[in-house]
Amino acid sequence: MTAPPPGGKNPARARGVASASAAGPDEAPAAILPEGRPARDARALRSRVLPVALALAGLLAAVAVRLPWLGYESDDYLIHLYRWYGFLAANDHFAALQYDFANYNPPYLYLLATVSYLFPDLPDLLGIKAVSMVFDFALAFFVGKCVALRSPRSRSLPVLAGIAALLLPTVVANSSAWAQADSIYTTFLVAGLYFLLRGKGAWAFAAFGVAFGFKAQALFLAPALWWLAKKKAVEPRHFVVAGAAYLVTLLPAWIAGRPLWDLLTVYAAQSQVFNSLSAEFPNLWQIPSDRWHFVWPLGVAFTVLAVLVLTRVVERSRTVLTPEIVVTLTAFSALLLPYLLPKMGSRYFFPAVILALVLAFFRPRLWYWPAALELAEWSGYASILFRRDLEHTVVLGAGVALLPFVLLAGRQFLRDFGVRRPLR
Repeated sequence: MTAPPPGGKNPARARGVASASAAGPDEAPAAILPEGRPARDARALRSRVLPVALALAGLLAAVAVRLPWLGYESDDYLIHLYRWYGFLAANDHFAALQYDFANYNPPYLYLLATVSYLFPDLPDLLGIKAVSMVFDFALAFFVGKCVALRSPRSRSLPVLAGIAALLLPTVVANSSAWAQADSIYTTFLVAGLYFLLRGKGAWAFAAFGVAFGFKAQALFLAPALWWLAKKKAVEPRHFVVAGAAYLVTLLPAWIAGRPLWDLLTVYAAQSQVFNSLSAEFPNLWQIPSDRWHFVWPLGVAFTVLAVLVLTRVVERSRTVLTPEIVVTLTAFSALLLPYLLPKMGSRYFFPAVILALVLAFFRPRLWYWPAALELAEWSGYASILFRRDLEHTVVLGAGVALLPFVLLAGRQFLRDFGVRRPLR
């Protein structure tokens, strides 16, 4: 009979030790660790290494696709931006904020003044583009943070979401080619969404207020915030926080000496920049009209009516808000308003594209949202950057083609708030 293991040790463990001691010189000893431990360690190592590798590859790709565009001079740069940058540099940077020399709100000018002060030898074209490109990466960061809330166990999905945001053609072209600043206010909008999803309403509305300080187009999310208020997901005092945050963004310019009324009416002056129903934006207002001043109020009234009808749908619904529905509301709001409103500019789908990308990670079956919006937005970019002779035809076609998608998005909104069974 075989003697029992000494000391009452586990037989399996004793066999493992015996096997190791009996192994020949050319034979690898058997593992003493419990079975499955090496496999778990390998998976853990992959889960740590893969996201880092993806992030590094994505960052390198994001830089590489922007480099060829850095020397491109867009019309916006030639007509406006380089003059603003030069005025700041020639008038003692921050002291220049007391003057009315630009039709953008002051927060963007603060950033230009900072770069012109810290890097006086940097070419103005690179200085202007650097401001926007830095926020491209900040935008990708918050996109990843939002997706991380949806998939807390995955380290790779948030990284993939951030890389996708960085490599979208419209995001690349907006900052590195066009020298525009849409990634700045959109970063604060997505940060606001992140705080909403975490239940930090005050921080969310502070971010929305700062976004409005950079661009009036931040109001495209106003219907979504109103709908959330109707569902008691946010408190009325949070709207006060947003207003206070917006006013804080004006303080440096006011302290520098610019009249407060001028600061509060910048956006009103912007609305008079172009007198047409659309500035090459892919919606249904591409029709030329000499009576734009008569048609424009009708378009605004129709948009307000549509928002009120949808608000009534939200009020009557018993749907319990989930993170998926909250993200859907923000993406739908950022889509609906610019599509229905007249006098929209060619880049006004920028936040809708980014929020739709976040939505695709929350609700994968809605993958076509970012795809459709990116194609529509790119029509305006491509026509202006490359083929000006075709820009109106291309953008009009995109606006008409986008109509079925807008109807599908509206159907999704109604389904979310019209069906009482849990969302799948």
